[in-house]
Amino acid sequence: MMLVSELGGKYELGFIVLLAHFLLKREDALLCATVLCFSILINQQLKLTFAEPRPFFVRPGPPGTPCDDLEYGNPSGHAISFTSLMLVFKDGVCSTLADLYLGRLHIIITIMIWLFILIVIFSRFYFDAHSIDQLATGFMLGLFLYYQATWIKTDVKNLRIQRMKTFPLKSFTEPLFLVFTVSFGVCVYNYFSTPE
Repeated sequence: MMLVSELGGKYELGFIVLLAHFLLKREDALLCATVLCFSILINQQLKLTFAEPRPFFVRPGPPGTPCDDLEYGNPSGHAISFTSLMLVFKDGVCSTLADLYLGRLHIIITIMIWLFILIVIFSRFYFDAHSIDQLATGFMLGLFLYYQATWIKTDVKNLRIQRMKTFPLKSFTEPLFLVFTVSFGVCVYNYFSTPE
């Protein structure tokens, strides 16, 4: 069960983004990387804002003693990152399958992805790493990030089509791709350099 819980860990999420860059279309892979960056940034800021310890953590000092930010548990980073990243990954896989005329397979993939998300979230509760409200907060924020990402993707796609009709030069997404790639590299470096 611990192996299942670690599917939402930083190395596994990094592997999913790497896999997305090889398997999915360019914009879907970029969206996976962007969602992971934002989920990491939101998670760290909210943990420091809420300052709610994990269920298993007992503070060694008197009440009000601050603890390390990694010992804070609200919201669950596994729930935010895994939910948002896997749903964006699912959309990318389903759009790739639709291009290959394997449309019915997307139902099976969608069910499997939702089961993975629920199992990872349950495993975090099972190991007492988070309470139910911490997991619910993380899950809701993950859904929020996913819906924001799909909205932005649709908006950018419509804007690109309109722009290409009126101004047939290179797409405006090329500089954005460079900016997102650099910011993703910085986030990954900061995320992987934090201690477990």
